[in-house]
Amino acid sequence: MKFIAKILALFMLSSAGVSCAATPDTLSQRADAVLLNADRSEVREAIRIFVRQNSGRFVIADPDTLTQSPVLVVRRRARDYESKIRKLPTANLNYRLLSNGRQCWLVRHESSPDSPIASEVLLPETAQCAVYTQR
Repeated sequence: MKFIAKILALFMLSSAGVSCAATPDTLSQRADAVLLNADRSEVREAIRIFVRQNSGRFVIADPDTLTQSPVLVVRRRARDYESKIRKLPTANLNYRLLSNGRQCWLVRHESSPDSPIASEVLLPETAQCAVYTQR
């Protein structure tokens, strides 16, 4: 009886692994992209909300830079001007725009593009991205 239970458990795990590996939206199928409609208010707001939730509210993020390059550099201010206390470390955080041809993601890695993903957000369906090619 235990033998059958172990075989069933292995079968369930292996079938789950196959289904996970077969999903069409894996990171390897996403490529660097540029944003074609950065003027859309819902796209701009989605980017700003994600960056502020991820990096703190005292950041400067310009979604227009994603029209030229897949990299968005977010600058964090060194001073909280409301309370006049220097309590935030200055840092530049790098975000990258990725697309699979249908949808767009904004991704932040822990330290470099090869490191694990720290956070990501799927942009609204109205966001239009094109695969980035260096000129």
